[in-house]
Amino acid sequence: MAVASSSAARQIEFNLETAGIRGYFSAVVSGSEVRRGKPDPDIFLYAAERIGCEPNMCFVFEDSENGIKAGYAAGCTTIMVPDLMEASSSILPYCGKICRDLLQAEQEISKMLSD
Repeated sequence: MAVASSSAARQIEFNLETAGIRGYFSAVVSGSEVRRGKPDPDIFLYAAERIGCEPNMCFVFEDSENGIKAGYAAGCTTIMVPDLMEASSSILPYCGKICRDLLQAEQEISKMLSD
């Protein structure tokens, strides 16, 4: 698994370490490592490359519409987990799923993989 965030690398690392989940991720990609930021797909394409996975085999979890657009443009399956703002109707075509939280996202992925 990888984290692909527009945040600064040291902020990403701090957040992952503080949450006690850094060990789950093989790669961390920050916005400073790619030429174009979200909504361009570069960050997700690079993250997929770093973990040796084809983008069409990746799930992107996002809380922002630009992130969803970037994941969609990269060819990934996108799952929106809104945080501060609900998903607008204009983003619906780019979302594989919209989930209220990561627990629901886990259930939805299980369904997708079993089909």
